[in-house]
Amino acid sequence: MNRLKKMVEKSTNIYYVDRHGDDNNPGTLVSPWLTIQKAADSVAAGDTVYVRAGTYSEKLSITRSGSAGNIITYSAYPDETVVIDGNNVPPVDDWQGLVNISGSYIAFLNFRVINSRWAGIFVENADNVIIQGNYIAETKSAGILCRQGTNYKILYNELYHTSGYYVQAKGDSSDSQESISIQNEIDGFEVAYNYLHDVGMGGRQGCEGIDTKAGVRNGSAHHNRIINARSVGIYVDAWDTYADNIDVYDNFISDSPSSGISVSAEDGGTVNGVRIYNNIVTGVNWGMMLPAYDGSSGGTLKNVSVVNNTIYNNNSGPDKFGIWIGAWQPTYIDGLYVRNNIISRNINNQIRYTNPERHSNIVVEHNLIDGSSDLWGTDYVMGDPHFVNPSGGDFHIGSSSPARGRGTSTGFVPVDDYDVNIRPQGAAYDIGAFEYIYKEDKA
Repeated sequence: MNRLKKMVEKSTNIYYVDRHGDDNNPGTLVSPWLTIQKAADSVAAGDTVYVRAGTYSEKLSITRSGSAGNIITYSAYPDETVVIDGNNVPPVDDWQGLVNISGSYIAFLNFRVINSRWAGIFVENADNVIIQGNYIAETKSAGILCRQGTNYKILYNELYHTSGYYVQAKGDSSDSQESISIQNEIDGFEVAYNYLHDVGMGGRQGCEGIDTKAGVRNGSAHHNRIINARSVGIYVDAWDTYADNIDVYDNFISDSPSSGISVSAEDGGTVNGVRIYNNIVTGVNWGMMLPAYDGSSGGTLKNVSVVNNTIYNNNSGPDKFGIWIGAWQPTYIDGLYVRNNIISRNINNQIRYTNPERHSNIVVEHNLIDGSSDLWGTDYVMGDPHFVNPSGGDFHIGSSSPARGRGTSTGFVPVDDYDVNIRPQGAAYDIGAFEYIYKEDKA
């Protein structure tokens, strides 16, 4: 609310939309407009649009742009519920959304977007767009899909029954894209603090939670909670171009029949400089896959760091691995660093390693391994990590954990842990997503 207040305080004009308004009105509080589209066609840089409570059956197109320091803000009126419903609007075609944004310097805040025949919110060829605090559900394609542009922020949204659910309800078996998709030549993005659950149609694949793919750079996916995605929870994929300088950290992923976090170069591209750290992955099929898929073109993964993650009890599918390195033969790996991870009680294997002839510069060290493993690496620790309450979702390590002080500071190591406690808390780095906090430090 403070962020919204600051946006509004800087507004040049404040306009209002109401279900009892009229598009011939001036758009004031006492004489509001009827449609959100009327507002979108009328605003200028620095303006704010407040939409009053109600259901709006319209397909929205936002093309007007703000400017640096003068964004255009669209928001549900504070403490009121505004629904944009696609059930009774003209069809949303492929590569469209119920809400379409091509204007730059836009903030779209606190709406409920439901029942889209393709994407919920579709952003393309724009710069500096914020999608925040929205609830998006029942879409055929992505809940939020961004293509081409710079500096996209996808923050504090909830996504439910995306990627196939709308058409399933109508008797169509098709689905497409991911719940949040960042794709095709995007430079600068942040996907953070989102809650994604029940993503994709039951039993179908290709319905990732968060996917950054095909020409993406300088971005992050962090502090997201992803429950029951039918495919990968978080996926970084170069496709046939690149994925460069991307951080995936402090995410919680569970209850998926696929993998928690994966990195691929599916059609011959190159992944370079991906850092995966401080994540918790539990109750999926494969905790992490590197790569997760490849065509026949032989892509490359370079300089990928998997550090200080907790990967526990992955038991959802037929394979049940903690980390699978080299899952797809055509892909080359040149520089993979697996350090300081807790890999515990994944039913079939903690670290599976295949196709080593395709790989170079593979470093696996200072991991806690609890269970059978193809690959142990060097300076590993064996044994129960002594989580505080894993059945209750508490993966902090206890005072007797062998993970304490057994990590390494070599190479990339995150400066803080999942709880944003500075590393190290003791004389040496701990293994896993959490540093142990000494009791005397808690007082």
